[in-house]
Amino acid sequence: MIAALVSGFIAFLIYTFTGGVIMSVLCVLITVAASVTAQVKDASNQSAIDQIKYVARFLKEQKVYPYYYCDERPFKTRKGRANV
Repeated sequence: MIAALVSGFIAFLIYTFTGGVIMSVLCVLITVAASVTAQVKDASNQSAIDQIKYVARFLKEQKVYPYYYCDERPFKTRKGRANV
């Protein structure tokens, strides 16, 4: 509903300054269609807006993969057996 009001106001401004009826009507239709598409949930109960939020949160997270060097074989072997 809010998207329709905002797009109506923008369409009014376009009509006022350019006098183009087609441009103002297309502005309203495209904005309302995009708003509905972004908010409709899919089979997994996620909308496009939710998916964008998840991607943004993932990109913001600090990704640190510390690597500590250690000997791959901590025990020295003697004749195929480990020294314990």
